[in-house]
Amino acid sequence: MPLDTIRQQKKRTIGFAISSLSTLALLVGSLFGMTMVFIQ
Repeated sequence: MPLDTIRQQKKRTIGFAISSLSTLALLVGSLFGMTMVFIQ
């Protein structure tokens, strides 16, 4: 396996991790906002 392929795979994995993390953050944020609204 050439180094370029490994580097590209790493970049893709990091990008996927960041996108999934941001999606999770959005979900958690919206849930948190809903609970705060219901509590008040």
